Parts: sequence; structure tokens; C-alpha cells
Amino acid sequence: QQVIDAENTSQRTRVALIVGATGGIGYATCKLLAGKGFHIGIHYHINEAKATLLQSELLSSKVKSTVCKADITNAEEVDQMFAHVEGKLGNIEVIVNCSIIPIPVVSLSNTSWSCVEDHINISVKGMFNLFSEAIPRMTKSQYGRIIAISTQAIEMSPPKGWIGYITAKTALSGLCKAMASEIASFGITVNMVS
Repeated sequence: QQVIDAENTSQRTRVALIVGATGGIGYATCKLLAGKGFHIGIHYHINEAKATLLQSELLSSKVKSTVCKADITNAEEVDQMFAHVEGKLGNIEVIVNCSIIPIPVVSLSNTSWSCVEDHINISVKGMFNLFSEAIPRMTKSQYGRIIAISTQAIEMSPPKGWIGYITAKTALSGLCKAMASEIASFGITVNMVS
């Protein structure tokens, strides 16, 4: 909330891309930022109907929005998503990554590497692809805010059966810390929220 409250203090309207906008956190984030005057890029991967419904709900906020489909584990689709949002709304200055896949509760003896890899791909590879598109743009403008959704479970003894999810979110934490250190001098911040 504090990160968001400080964002739109300029006279112009900023553009926020909400990745995973059709999930509960993403949906609420879109509404919160639209209420604060941000134009909103609404990303979805599968649920187009919910993304379109969300866009219709944002009409009352009197901000612009656009809906875009992308698999964030695919770098080419992420590139196309950025181009689409920028073409419709302008430069993306805020990114909130709320992407997640279902979290099956699976014991270690029944966990396959592919299950772990699925979580790593969406959390880490997906975030890396977002960084790869966002950072050159934000470096050029000397401004950017990137927020990734994490979980408090990585800071404590996690629930049993969440091996893939916890592994991926822990790796995501490392990626975000490393990126924050690399790009802070360019006026870009990276935060994780849980």
C-alpha cells in the first residue's frame, strides 16, 4: 500500500501493468490502482472472460485500460504484451506481478521435478522475462516500480506439500533482491509483497 500510495503524485497519469490480473490479488490491485488514477494494462493467460469483465468494471474509474493475453514464460509473448500495452496506454512505469498457478498439496515422495519446474517457470522465469522487457524501458526514463507477490510462508516453516511453490517463491525472492541492487541507481525499485 505504501509503495502504491507514493506512485501517482505527478500531474500526469501513470500506466500500470498488472500481470495475473484475473486472480484475486490481481483483480483487487487493478481496482485499487484505477481508483488512484492509473491507466491499467490487464494481463491474463487463460481467463479472457474475467479480464474483459474487469475492464468493464474499470470504466467507472474514468481511466483507460486494455486487456492483453500472454504466457509470461514465453519471452516473445511478453515482448508483444509490452508493445500492446504501450501502444494503447503509453509507457509502462509500474508492474505488479500477481501470476500464480494452482498449488497442489503433494508429499515429497509424490513430487516430480516437473511439478517443481512448473512453479519455477511461472515465478522465476516469468519474472525474469518481465524484468528483461521492463528494465531497458525504465532505465531510459530513469523511473520504474516493479512489485512481485510473494508469500509469508518462505519466512517461516511452510505448510507440508508445497515443495514446488515454496522453492519457486524463495528463488523469486533472490531474483528480486539481486535485481533491486542492480537497478536502484536508475530510479527503479523492486519490492516483494506478501
